[in-house]
Amino acid sequence: MMIDAGEEQYVWQLRAHAVLGKLLERGRRDCLPPADWTVAAAGCGVTAHFHQPDPSARRLAFDAWAEALGADRTAAGSLSGAEVLTGKARLAEDDLVRVVLSARVWGGDEEDGGYG
Repeated sequence: MMIDAGEEQYVWQLRAHAVLGKLLERGRRDCLPPADWTVAAAGCGVTAHFHQPDPSARRLAFDAWAEALGADRTAAGSLSGAEVLTGKARLAEDDLVRVVLSARVWGGDEEDGGYG
């Protein structure tokens, strides 16, 4: 039986969904700040978006998850003047699922925080 592209993508999304469940359990267990999570429509991944109202709280939430996941972190400027924080990780439970962390921080008054 041949699997069509749509069916194959559902298989990948279900796999990412299972990893998301583990991430939510871990966040709850380790008292990590909540994030808005998205399961990728293509490929196999989940993305955490941080939208805490206070920029320093948003940075702290991003940092807490990045540290918990051992994510590689980068920071870049944007045309809007925000600092765009990105983290990338894979979990030992399923290293085919990519985990991306994303936050935009306006202000620029905070220290570098180890990004680069």
